[in-house]
Amino acid sequence: ALTIKFANSPPSVAAHLALGIATFVSLLVIGLLAGERHGAEAPWLQAKAPALQGGQLSPAQLSFARLALVAAIFAFVAIIAGGYMSAAGAGIACTEFPFCHGWSGPVTSAEQVHMAHRLAAYATIAAVLIVFVAATNSKVRSRAVVGTAWIAAILVVIQALLGVLTVMTRLEPALRSLHQANGALLVAALVVLAYFAYTRAGQT
Repeated sequence: ALTIKFANSPPSVAAHLALGIATFVSLLVIGLLAGERHGAEAPWLQAKAPALQGGQLSPAQLSFARLALVAAIFAFVAIIAGGYMSAAGAGIACTEFPFCHGWSGPVTSAEQVHMAHRLAAYATIAAVLIVFVAATNSKVRSRAVVGTAWIAAILVVIQALLGVLTVMTRLEPALRSLHQANGALLVAALVVLAYFAYTRAGQT
C-alpha cells in the first residue's frame, strides 16, 4: 500500500521487497521446524543426527554456521539494494564491468546507487563460494549441508549471469524478473544452509 501511496519511491520499493523475502524465508524455516517437530523430515535428513558435542557445536562447526549466515545476510542486502536501484531508475547507469567504467568507480549519483547493488552482489558471490569450498572440502559435513551448499553455489552463478545479461539487454523485463526470483531462492538456500549448519553440521 505504501509503495502505491509513495508512487514506487525507492525506499518503499526496497522495504516492500525486504518484507516479501523475509516472509518467504520465515515460512520456509517454519516448515523445516514443523517437519522436525512432527517427525516428517525427508529421509536424507533423518539419516543425519545433529552434530553436537556436549550439546554444543564445535568451534569449527560454529564458525562455518556463522559464515553461512553472513552469506545469507549479504545476499539479502544485495537483493534489497537491487530493488532500490531499480526503483531509482539506475538499472543501466553502469553498463561496463566490473565497475561502472571498467576499473573506474562511479561518478554520478545514479552510478553510485547502481554500484552499491553491484558491490553487495560481488560480496555475496565471494561469500557463497567461500562457504561452498568450506562445505565440500570438509569430511565432517552432513549431506544436508553439502547438498544445500551445492544448490547455493549453482544459484549464485546463475544470479551473476542473470545480472550481467540484464544489464547487457538494457533491463529486459523477463530477465529482470528471473534475476529477482533467483535472488530470492538464493537467500532461501543460504538461510536453509545456515539452519542445517547450526543444527546438523555432523559427522558423515
